[in-house]
Amino acid sequence: QIYRQFPGFESLILDSMARAGMFFPSDENVKVLGCPLLILHAEDDGVLPPKLGRQLYETAHKAYRDKSKVKFITFPEKLGLGHDYISFNPELPALVK
Repeated sequence: QIYRQFPGFESLILDSMARAGMFFPSDENVKVLGCPLLILHAEDDGVLPPKLGRQLYETAHKAYRDKSKVKFITFPEKLGLGHDYISFNPELPALVK
């Protein structure tokens, strides 16, 4: 979000990436993964709504043969982790392990 405030960010960075065909279609990418996938989402994420995290999980879960390889963990709003601070949660190392 902070970079979007810089003059020309949209035209120099985002538009250049689009012209070069650089897109990040996570919903398509998760369909071809076979490795374990852990999706972490804070309920108070103001950048990516929690429903998008849930949709990504559901897409991956449908695509994976081994459903046990796909995990979705949400963090309650009361923790105040938002979009950027999940890494500060002291429980994170244990969850990832």
